[in-house]
Amino acid sequence: MEKLRQREDNRNKHRPDESKKPLSKEKLEKSIEMRPGDKVRIKGQDTIGDLIEINEKNAVVAFGQLMTTIPSKNLERISNNEAKKLDKNRGGRASVLTEGFSERRLSFKPEIDIRGQRADEAISKITAFIDEAIMFESGQLRILHGKGNGILRQIIRDYLRSEPMVRSYKDEHVDFGGAGITVVNLAL
Repeated sequence: MEKLRQREDNRNKHRPDESKKPLSKEKLEKSIEMRPGDKVRIKGQDTIGDLIEINEKNAVVAFGQLMTTIPSKNLERISNNEAKKLDKNRGGRASVLTEGFSERRLSFKPEIDIRGQRADEAISKITAFIDEAIMFESGQLRILHGKGNGILRQIIRDYLRSEPMVRSYKDEHVDFGGAGITVVNLAL
């Protein structure tokens, strides 16, 4: 949670001051029904979350173990009883966002094999792979791309250079694959 707050603070430093302003008195009175700690849902959906923060434009909401920023106008406050009813109607299952999270976490492997794939296909798989690794807090990843002419390796490294969550990357040790494997360290 602390890492997510730090990332949000870093993002807010680069945003204009308007989005950081606390609610004005008139708008505070309008949105008095929503306070941190309240149960909220996205309008038109059954996904229930806990409100963490709210300001004039955006709200930070936790859906199970996932936190996201959503425009405040897209949220509506619901009572705890209504939240329990919706949860009961779904059969007590977790929200769609966190469903199967434990199973996916157990089956997650911190390495991916993309040998022989086209660049765009490989980059899309690596993007999804890094997203999952961040979600499951896996700090070190291995990307097996093979040696070949080094084209796929270079494209992957260009992509990794542009990815903000990648702290560093390097070749694997010679005994374990050398230039055919890139080891990625994430900033978690």
